[in-house]
Amino acid sequence: MNKDLLWLIGAGSIAQDYAKVLSSLKQPFKVIGRGESSALSFKKTTGISVSTGGLNVHLKKNNPPYIAIVAVGVEQLANTTKDLIRSGTKRILLEKPGALNLEEINSIYRLANKKKAEVYIAYNRRFYHSVEQLRRFVDEDGGLLSMNFEFTEWGHIIKDSQNTPEVKNY
Repeated sequence: MNKDLLWLIGAGSIAQDYAKVLSSLKQPFKVIGRGESSALSFKKTTGISVSTGGLNVHLKKNNPPYIAIVAVGVEQLANTTKDLIRSGTKRILLEKPGALNLEEINSIYRLANKKKAEVYIAYNRRFYHSVEQLRRFVDEDGGLLSMNFEFTEWGHIIKDSQNTPEVKNY
């Protein structure tokens, strides 16, 4: 198992955002993607090369990472995460929504428990610093008394997106 090098799985726009954050944190990482076109786009945008061929091809040639970030298409989130867990990866940051449906989320949960792996879904990753600051404020103030969450679903954008019907129905 490779404990020194984080793997970023995926080479799309979300993975590019993760690469910017990891680079700014000076965190060593390796990018693993499937196709040449997304790898070229990733390289052009970030300056970072992508190992192509997909996760399973890469796992056959290399020891699994201890930590990975899964930033693939929604349809592949669950299977990619389970492949990493089965290979021995112990800590995974899984891009939202984590899977296509509750059944897939539950299958990840069961496998992670069985293999003693930690899987976190990456909600609010852009605002993580603000969440840490909020935690400090709450601790300094003596605790939380109430909370309000708001969720926005942009149906008009989702409807016209190029996502598959299965993703749109989720």
